[in-house]
Amino acid sequence: MMANIKQQMLSGVFYTAIAKYSGLVISLVVMAILARLLCPDDFGTVAIATVFINFFSIFTNIGISSAIVQNKELTSLDINRIYMFTVWIGIILSALFFSSTGFIANYYQDNRLLPICQLLSVNLFFASAGTVPNTLFFKDKDFKFIAWRTFIIQILVGALAIVAALMGAGLYTLLIQPILSSALIYFISLRKYPQKLLWTWGIDSLKKIWAYSMYQFLFSVMSYFIRNLDKMLIGKYIGMAPLGYYEKSYRLMSLPIQNITYVITPVLH
Repeated sequence: MMANIKQQMLSGVFYTAIAKYSGLVISLVVMAILARLLCPDDFGTVAIATVFINFFSIFTNIGISSAIVQNKELTSLDINRIYMFTVWIGIILSALFFSSTGFIANYYQDNRLLPICQLLSVNLFFASAGTVPNTLFFKDKDFKFIAWRTFIIQILVGALAIVAALMGAGLYTLLIQPILSSALIYFISLRKYPQKLLWTWGIDSLKKIWAYSMYQFLFSVMSYFIRNLDKMLIGKYIGMAPLGYYEKSYRLMSLPIQNITYVITPVLH
């Protein structure tokens, strides 16, 4: 038994490391190329939009992923009902974010934020609706498939982003990765773990995991403000171009710790 757990642990860490570090290398190469093709102001504008969509993204999961992995008593029907809950939440959050884009653009006095945020609202639906089928890969410890999926998607969206930048797409180039990645993950995951469309909110099934997921959700809320308050203030009072430099520098600085822990924690969980 212990030998089997050790083997699963090593295999999971190995494939998770491949997925993470190959994606990291691809991401650095793509960002280096885009940094030569786009201006810092473009990165700063998208960084502000990302800050706000990340806040809405907290509510797409509310700790559901961790709870599904942890809970051993959920039936296939429970999983399907929770999936429907995430679908409804995705629709609601997308609509709310889309309707709030005018306020965001006015607050930062940058009209470019209006279409950027509106396009990114699509990402909220895929991120929310894909929560359950994507989590089932981790629950089944299928880290090899996750690694290949991540690698292929990173290559595809990175190449498309570079082509778009060369063709003059401007700051819209930076929307290709988040929107296309979340859409591909959703459809690939749903094909692997198909779910039925049910006319239900899935509240009864959600109650089975809420005692666990609630604390994950509260941690995500606190973590969000710790990690994003600085970007909000820089974008408002200093400007988008300085924010573009700051955001990329901060992300580069935080890569070592983030990528070491990410390889181990999902496998341990």
